[in-house]
Amino acid sequence: MEIKEALEILKEQVKHYSCTASDCPCKYQKICRDIRDESCDPVREGSTVYKANQIVIEALEKKKNNGWIPVSKRLPEEIIDKLTRDFTEYNVSLKFDDKKCVRTYKFGNERWWNNGADMTKYVVAWQPLPETYKEVENG
Repeated sequence: MEIKEALEILKEQVKHYSCTASDCPCKYQKICRDIRDESCDPVREGSTVYKANQIVIEALEKKKNNGWIPVSKRLPEEIIDKLTRDFTEYNVSLKFDDKKCVRTYKFGNERWWNNGADMTKYVVAWQPLPETYKEVENG
């Protein structure tokens, strides 16, 4: 589910809280039925609305923090880079006493690594590296 679709679902949810028509004309009829059905919790884990909420929350968090994810909230998934056959690199925000800086470190075994040195205690936030450059063909 993309952010755009998640936003659309949440807008429909809000619009149809008061929907009483048995045949709701909206695109997401199941959501409207879930909302009207008192025995159904539309925000139960795994439901479409729950997933939409999670996606929108994550997108807003990223925007709020300029894409940085605090290590206190979540650590990245441990992934082996297919090209290097090593742990995947991430941008990290570091704090050394009163100094702050940004570097690229690898994450694996629940630790942050810089050339074999464990830098975990200095990492305060992380973000995935940007996508690689893609040339645009003039046509």
